[in-house]
Parts: sequence; C-alpha cells; structure tokens
Amino acid sequence: MTTRLLVVQTHFIQYFAPLYRELARRPGIDLTVAYATDLGRREGFDAQFGQRVKWDVPLDEGYRWVVMPEHPGVQTVPSGWRRRNWSVRGLVAEADAVLISSFLSVTEQVAAWTAWRRGIPLLYRSESTLLPPRGGALREAGRALILRKLLRGASAGLYIGTKNREQLEHWGMPPDRLHFSPYSIDDALFTARAAALAAERDRLRASFDLEPGLPVILFAAKLIPKKQPLLLLEAFARLQESLPSQLLLVGDGELRPAVERRVAEARIPRVRLAGFLNQSRMPEAYAAADVLALPSSIETWGLVMNEAICFSLPIVASDRVGGAYDLVREGETGAMFRYDDVGELTAALGRVLASEAERRRMGAAARALVDRYSIRASADGISEALAHATQ
Repeated sequence: MTTRLLVVQTHFIQYFAPLYRELARRPGIDLTVAYATDLGRREGFDAQFGQRVKWDVPLDEGYRWVVMPEHPGVQTVPSGWRRRNWSVRGLVAEADAVLISSFLSVTEQVAAWTAWRRGIPLLYRSESTLLPPRGGALREAGRALILRKLLRGASAGLYIGTKNREQLEHWGMPPDRLHFSPYSIDDALFTARAAALAAERDRLRASFDLEPGLPVILFAAKLIPKKQPLLLLEAFARLQESLPSQLLLVGDGELRPAVERRVAEARIPRVRLAGFLNQSRMPEAYAAADVLALPSSIETWGLVMNEAICFSLPIVASDRVGGAYDLVREGETGAMFRYDDVGELTAALGRVLASEAERRRMGAAARALVDRYSIRASADGISEALAHATQ
C-alpha cells in the first residue's frame, strides 16, 4: 500500500532537503512537498546575514515538489510565512496524510483546517520549545490556544528532542501519539567530509590564519544579538589569562562592527572573523576547530551542533539551546552554562579545553550520537507516525 504524504512548507530549507530525498526513496511513501514560496531555492537577501545568499547545495533535487500560487489579492512578500496559498486546499484533498512544521503561517493553518474537515490524518513536526516564552502574555495566550486546538486535532506529534517533546506534552499531545523524529543534517555528507579533511587540518587552519598549536573555539552562527557573539568574545578574552586559545567566528550580521571594535579596543588576541561560509565550505571550519561554542540566548535546537559532532567536536552551549539537552552531556560530550553568565561560559570553555586528551574523549562521545540524530532516524520517525496515523 502506498500512502500519499503531503508536506506543507513555507520555503526551501537547506537542512530539510536531505530528509525529503530520504522519504522519497522509501517504498510505500508517495511524497509531495508544497512550498508557499521559492525562497531559499533562488538567491535572496538575508536580513540577518546582511547580504544576498544563494545556497550552494541542491534543495530541489531527489523529490517531488511544487511552489503553490499565491492568492492574487495578497501583496507579494519575501517570506512564505505571510503568504496565503489557498490552492493548498486542493493538494490536501488529494493526500492520504499531511505534515506541517508549524502553525504560524496562514498556508499551514489552511492546510491543517482542510485536513481536519476532510478527516485526513495531520502530522505535526516542529522545533518549538518552552525555552523561554518569546512574547508578551497576550501573545503567549493566543499561541497556546491555537496550539492546543492544533494538537487535539493532530493524529501524530513528531518530536525532535527532549525540550520539543516537553512542549508537545505540555500543550496536550497524548503520549501514545508521540513519535521521535530527531532534527538532523545531511550526516552522510558531513561525516564523509570529516574523513576527507582530517589530513588537511594544518592547511585549513592556515587558510583561516590560525596557529597550528593552540586549540580553536568555533562560533558558527549569524552575528546577531540572540546568538550572543559578544558574550562569547568576553569569555574568550577572560580565558586567555589562564588558557591561551583561538577564536574562529564564522558568520556575518549586524554585530560584526561591534565585534571588530571590541577586539581592537580590548586588544583581544587570536580572534579571526571568517565571514559567511556557504554550506559546501562549512566543513572546513569544523575540521580546523577543537570545540564548538553556541552561546545563544534563545535557540529552539541548534543544527550547527549536529554538524559539529560529525567532526568529533565537543560542544559548549547555553541552557537556552534546546538541542543541548540531547547532544550536550556535561563532562561527556561538552559543557553547559547559564545563558547570561559570562563567568560560567568562561569556566565551561576552560573545562573542555583544559586537556587535549579530555577533548578527544568528549569529541569521540559526541561523534557516537550521530546515528541517533541522522537523516535515516528522522525519516524512520515520520514513517512510523505515518503508519500509525493511516492504519
């Protein structure tokens, strides 16, 4: 028996394309991904990076997809979140099951409502957590009302990790409808690149103007307030008093001038800003590093951690990073710290960097988690949920 699965998505996302290819290969699943906009597939301006971005990995190959026409009465906007693609109703009517990734866009809300009315199983897989509320009391109350209704009507909740599951249970999803479908990256590609680049570590360090003998802390994120690069910079500066190291900042954004100014004014040594690196070049940064730091004040998951563990990197992450509760085990795969405490961040970096032998041990333990958070594992969870929902 073949099940026609419709995935409704706001735009093309580089992390999701490998999952769709895996689902499309599976017998018994006839997959169509319906996009509200072709953003991501084409070059576009990324306001947070502060530049035009065109991903250099294929986002539209290996699976069937369609970009839905926008309602002619709605003014065209860059983001798929605000579009009203009423044609999604016809696509839902032809499906055996529907998967949505949020309830925030009008198109996804229409898809969910159409599925309910027609008795078509609805699967919900999001990255949201309860860490922390992201709006005022009124906004959170409205969000809770919508989410409770959505989850009551959903046939299955696909949770990506511990904190995401807690949110689904908190808003009323019955445990017997929950299925584990972890957040994942193209792990096969990244592990292959890790193996290929292992012998080129010194060359790669030189390409980033890094010294060969000192440990490297990698920050791979947009230089924006919620990612807290300035907090990391301050912790790194303090760490130099006891443990000389290097800081490689990969990414761009509005805080870049502030970072450069702070480095110059405080004369912080061995800080390198690599700017934006596209997906094909990101493995070079991981191969040159010794630890990944993710100090965000809010991060629903943090897929850079999935990429880092493919390179056997231990992770230092804040307690506001949702995925840290699954991938960061204190003293085993890295360290955690209170998101707004620079002293705790400094100490956490120190614990991970203090011993090369310990770094390698933690990195090996982190690498052992790759299979559990793989594309195959993600697809297994969706397949399981689909089977339960349509039986």
